[in-house]
Amino acid sequence: MKHSIRPLPFLALYYGSDDDSPEKQYSISDIQANGDASGTIAVFFFPGDINVDSMYGIELSAELNRLKFQVMHNGGYGPLQYDLQRTQ
Repeated sequence: MKHSIRPLPFLALYYGSDDDSPEKQYSISDIQANGDASGTIAVFFFPGDINVDSMYGIELSAELNRLKFQVMHNGGYGPLQYDLQRTQ
């Protein structure tokens, strides 16, 4: 039996694609007085194919370059926790 080792692709959001697309969007739709926030995120797979999940526990940095949040994928898988930082 022959095996090969190749680097695994690590995606920023665990699933979907890391390709650039204007379809990759998030929306913060509810901010409470105590700072709790929720919204949605569109996970891009390929043009015209996105999955929209709910986000909660959203924290956006004052510089607007770091976003922390949790997602329940399809309402039942998770929570998936993310800490994303813009690099450019």
